[in-house]
Amino acid sequence: MIIEITGKQHIAGISSKTGKPYDFTDIYYLGRRKNVEGLAAVKKTIGADIIASENIVVGGSYDVDADDEGNIIEMRRVSKPASNTVAGQQAKG
Repeated sequence: MIIEITGKQHIAGISSKTGKPYDFTDIYYLGRRKNVEGLAAVKKTIGADIIASENIVVGGSYDVDADDEGNIIEMRRVSKPASNTVAGQQAKG
């Protein structure tokens, strides 16, 4: 599906409990939600192993693939949404 990023928040550091590093980005976009007329704000968490925060551009369009639980497992920038794709379409939230 093609989404347009409306916001992002990069979160990185070292866990005080485990001492392990973490690096992820919360992304925001408009998408379809069950029982919502029109579009709703959607927040997804993306690990740096999928795409680095500096490669996510607010206002940019991205082709994303999700697993059966709605977690984004692949994300790549595209120049514009394809004509046969509905922006913000999401099977599971």
